[in-house]
Amino acid sequence: MSVAFDEDQRAAKWAEFTAESNSRFSARFEFQPLSGESVVPEMEFHSSDGVAISRGVMPALRVANHGSSWPDWRYHVFCADQESVLVTKGRGVLRLAPAELVICRPEIPGEWIIERPYTVVAFHIDEGLFRRHVSNPMTLVGRRLGLPPTLNDVLVRIMDASIALSKVGGFGAAGRNLACSFLHTLALVPGAQVSQEHDEYHVTELRRGQIKTFIQKNYAKFDLSTKDIADYLNITPRYVQMALAPDGLTPSTYLRICRLEAARRLLMSPSFSTRSITDIAFECGFANSAHFSTEFRKRFGKSPRIYRHLAPALRAPTVS
Repeated sequence: MSVAFDEDQRAAKWAEFTAESNSRFSARFEFQPLSGESVVPEMEFHSSDGVAISRGVMPALRVANHGSSWPDWRYHVFCADQESVLVTKGRGVLRLAPAELVICRPEIPGEWIIERPYTVVAFHIDEGLFRRHVSNPMTLVGRRLGLPPTLNDVLVRIMDASIALSKVGGFGAAGRNLACSFLHTLALVPGAQVSQEHDEYHVTELRRGQIKTFIQKNYAKFDLSTKDIADYLNITPRYVQMALAPDGLTPSTYLRICRLEAARRLLMSPSFSTRSITDIAFECGFANSAHFSTEFRKRFGKSPRIYRHLAPALRAPTVS
């Protein structure tokens, strides 16, 4: 349950919660409580193979997602027990009923407003696993799924079962199977189906997603090459280049983005506050700390050392 604190404790707890959220996910979140109660949220997070489940007990809240260029490899399916309003860039305003599911991607900016204290449960599913069951998932992000109530109820029950299993230590072993059952049902959404004439387009899109997922999971290997990606997916290096081209990317550009955004997250994380800049560079796949610092400054306008110094302010929440 949400717990009451005095103002100093409240500010510290919000800072801790915001820092954890911003380090665990790719987006930079801003949390603004909508009431004067001195409470902060309580959150639990449990991981399995390619999937995680989370549950939060939250005060009335406005959550702003400022988006990110970090290539997050998860889709996030949320279910809150109160009415809410989700505003997503390029998707418009979505008014959600209690227990209505919605799919989000951290790189798409927006805000979620829930005007009463609420409980939220979420599945966090790796992109590769998601795409094996749902052919065109980006068309569902920030949209009303339009599930029949019975199917929506089945999906909510799977999420609730995942939380219950996590409390007895069973989610690690069963989480992937539960997520696959969830996705099998979610694939019945009409918008998730792909028409025959667009098969070729969606094969290329699927490959693009697989390429990005492979880079996202292997960016820490300093010698990762386009040939490594092609060999793993049993395609040609030229195909790797062509698949990423519609996004204005090359494999080396996307790899650099992954490494720099990973470093940004570690520099913001309190858990890495005692690690050296060189250690973080190597942790993220850079073979040379000077090159890392140069590239970091190009992307973020600040050196890694200055960015780390500013990290507490970047993590700080907005509270009323």
